[in-house]
Amino acid sequence: MYCVNKPANVKKMALLMSSYSPNVYDGATAEFRDICNYWQVENMGFVSAKVDEQKTEETKQKITDLVEKL
Repeated sequence: MYCVNKPANVKKMALLMSSYSPNVYDGATAEFRDICNYWQVENMGFVSAKVDEQKTEETKQKITDLVEKL
């Protein structure tokens, strides 16, 4: 997404991330916030889950809540 213009009709963005390690999302979330600001779109938030959290009911609910906001 770096170095391209804003896609047509984008008004909101959300980010879903997964990793085998906890607390490795700072760079990605900073880039995501910067892109939202640059494109002037609404940042709807993000959900992150490390491998052992991916299939929990709590994570599924966080994803559902994020999608409903879009």
